Amino acid sequence: MFAPFDRFAAIPGLLVTSSICYTVLGAHIAGYRGSEALVQWTESNRTLVTVMVQLLSYMLALVHIHAICALFRSYWLLSISSKHFRLYNAHFIQAVTSPRMTWDLSWKLTLLVMMVVLASMTPAPLWAAAISPHPAQRDVKSWIKIPTFNIRNTSALWDGELSTTFAGTTGQWLVDQGLFSFDLNNFRGALQDSARAASVLTDGTIRHAKLDKTGFVYEGRSYGSGSGAGFTEIPDVKAPDSYQYFEQGLRTDVVCFYNDSIIAAFVEVTDKDQPINLWQTTGLVATGARAGFNTFAVWLPEDLFAWNHVYNKPERKIQLQLMTGASPTNKTQDQHTFGQFTNIQCDITFKGHMFQVNVNNTGKIIRSELLKGSLSDWPTHGDVVATRIDTYFNDLTFGDSCSGGCQLGIALVTNINQLSNQMGRKGNATMLRGTQDYFASLVDNLLVNLHLTRWASGAPEPTESVPASVTVPALVFGDKKFIWIICVLNLVILCAYLCELIRTRAWAATPPFDIMNDSEVIIAAFEGGRMFEKSLVDAALYSSSRQRISDNTMLNLQFEGLARKRPVLTPHSTDDGITPVSDEEGLLGNVFIPSLESFPLAEIRRR
Repeated sequence: MFAPFDRFAAIPGLLVTSSICYTVLGAHIAGYRGSEALVQWTESNRTLVTVMVQLLSYMLALVHIHAICALFRSYWLLSISSKHFRLYNAHFIQAVTSPRMTWDLSWKLTLLVMMVVLASMTPAPLWAAAISPHPAQRDVKSWIKIPTFNIRNTSALWDGELSTTFAGTTGQWLVDQGLFSFDLNNFRGALQDSARAASVLTDGTIRHAKLDKTGFVYEGRSYGSGSGAGFTEIPDVKAPDSYQYFEQGLRTDVVCFYNDSIIAAFVEVTDKDQPINLWQTTGLVATGARAGFNTFAVWLPEDLFAWNHVYNKPERKIQLQLMTGASPTNKTQDQHTFGQFTNIQCDITFKGHMFQVNVNNTGKIIRSELLKGSLSDWPTHGDVVATRIDTYFNDLTFGDSCSGGCQLGIALVTNINQLSNQMGRKGNATMLRGTQDYFASLVDNLLVNLHLTRWASGAPEPTESVPASVTVPALVFGDKKFIWIICVLNLVILCAYLCELIRTRAWAATPPFDIMNDSEVIIAAFEGGRMFEKSLVDAALYSSSRQRISDNTMLNLQFEGLARKRPVLTPHSTDDGITPVSDEEGLLGNVFIPSLESFPLAEIRRR
């Protein structure tokens, strides 16, 4: 029979599926994002999560399949009270309500069964897509501390601890993020290496590594901002995807041009008989003041490259005048091509500005953008910082190694040559642009180093707090379109089930007979045989009744007794003229039992 358990078993299951799918839908609509701890647990237990999702999706799909099959069985059992079913139709109903494949039907019905079986496989992947966790992001607001030059007492800007337990040399600070120092000699090589590729494009943009051990890369110019990436800790966030903040800093614009009025040159100060010659810089700086003297030891004058420099405080710019011992016209002896820098002047102008710093913490990329129209007042520390940068430019050229060619000049020529190869052309414009990029790289990295050295050395007020918009990893459960599909499917099944419950008055009129139960089938067939034997009035029918029941045979389902508890199966009609059994006991319907296909009626009668 259609057991009471089968009648109501789908109801709690549908309540569970409803609660799950509508909870997930509500979470999507409300914009719920899982916590960072949940994300980390999911990432570290990815295999377990996958198995759990698959198991749960199959269980939820099984509830839907069971409910649909129960609806079909209920409708069919109730319909047999008014209709007669042929054997193959009943066989088909039995197959699709299992659901399972059968190959004993016609090809049309077999194909239909196959489609039903395939369709029964779709709820599971739909559920998996609706409940699987997917990586997402959520934005939070926080305050972070970043390195800064903003200090009340600017005279103490470069005051740091004299030594640390991490480094034995005074003026060096070794921390997990790298080695930092106010002494240029400790990072001269890194500066030159970065400037050597200042114009090189990577993926269509200029990128250069941050000169520490954090692994971050600047995309475009840094302007000295964004130095805190890799050092900044965000409260209550372990591993942010990215964050963004605004930083007040110094904007530096570099412009290089020809200036024929430059008075600067190298003067030899040693004997001609010496194997190595000593040369000194001489001349005037851009402001007209006498330049300092720097001495270089070289084999040939063509190896010389240096610059005079001065910080023009009223105009807030560092003015660099390039000089070389090579002749711009005698290219045969100019093996380093330093002669192209004759009469070149570069001005580095400082302005107060606001920057928007975007830190991609996952990709280790920093992007600093100038905010349009956000020029700020000249900060109190501006002249102190610019003067320090000017001092570094003096240290760079003063300590340069020039035997075999000055390294600063070789790095500059290398950058210009790489730019020429990228652009596919040479000329003065390319040379000037490459020179501007070179000095922009130097000044940007010097500003970043000053920021970080103040932080590492424990200088007074090394950081300031700024508001930040932080993007942290999160989780969303399921894809929204699949959630809607599951919710609609669940609602349709639930409504259909409730309607069937009301229509059948909780299945009170359902025949107490289970076609899936072989024991009930055998008993019903036995009782039907007895009734069939009594109904035969012509002895000639005995011989014809020994034929097997065909697919075209229709069967009646009857019940004996007032309580109608004993089901009976009898033939309704056959092509051979078998007389149907009278329905005095009350004909309720018809059903086919596959077990009877090869069950002779005569044997039923004899039993």
